[in-house]
Amino acid sequence: MEAPRRIPIHRSLNRPTLLLGGDRELVLGAGILAGMLVFSVQTWWGVLMGIAVWLAAVGAFSRMGKADPLMRPVFIRHQKYQSYFPAAARWCGKTRSVPLTWKGR
Repeated sequence: MEAPRRIPIHRSLNRPTLLLGGDRELVLGAGILAGMLVFSVQTWWGVLMGIAVWLAAVGAFSRMGKADPLMRPVFIRHQKYQSYFPAAARWCGKTRSVPLTWKGR
């Protein structure tokens, strides 16, 4: 009997898309917002403030990407299904009705 066929899966296909260590969309969005700040204020302190905002955002996003690269999509999915799947039971929460098939009939 022959060994099963092996297909190599490259790491680049499974790796999340990160830019500067953070989520790509968040880093680019922070860059756009910092650029808007720089070009809307058009003073030296505005340029310095825009650079500081962008560096702080990239630092925060790189820490977030190091902790969990898929944190943003998971958070978005959590917000989407938050009303359907409560994280924990609550003492003041509504009781759910039990289907008739579960009552032993």
